[in-house]
Amino acid sequence: MVLMRAILGLDLPPGKTVELTQGGYHVMLIDLKTQVREGQSVPITLFFEGSDKKRQTVDVRAMARPDAM
Repeated sequence: MVLMRAILGLDLPPGKTVELTQGGYHVMLIDLKTQVREGQSVPITLFFEGSDKKRQTVDVRAMARPDAM
């Protein structure tokens, strides 16, 4: 059984890589208005907050992959 739960944030240590992977931390899209198909490009907005509490947003496009579950 796989247990998934939402987190409020993910620490990004300076100079280190943080990978989003299946089975680990990942982005899950919920409450979508239409189904996302494999290979479709999906717009996502990421929010970052530095140790100085300054916030930044980054818009990215993610490629939809098949659900392996």
